[in-house]
Amino acid sequence: TAKVAVAAALPGDAEAQTQAGLALAKEGRALEALPALRRAHALDPQAAERKRDLARTLGEAADAELSRGSAAAARSLLSEAAALEPRFPELLE
Repeated sequence: TAKVAVAAALPGDAEAQTQAGLALAKEGRALEALPALRRAHALDPQAAERKRDLARTLGEAADAELSRGSAAAARSLLSEAAALEPRFPELLE
């Protein structure tokens, strides 16, 4: 997508990384979205919305891992999400 291309050109821009990650997640590509969303969070760790976006996408990626039969990977992703966002389960509703 265009947002992914922009993020690739601007690796130090938290907003570009966020938009790319969210675009991938919206397409059902949560696992692919994680690197961009993790990078956005690392670039701007105080931004609550970025943290929520990452936690929500980690939950979606955990679902994808479960459907692939990888419970261990799903647990790891859910653990990461819970560490980021204490209200994580509410984000999934």
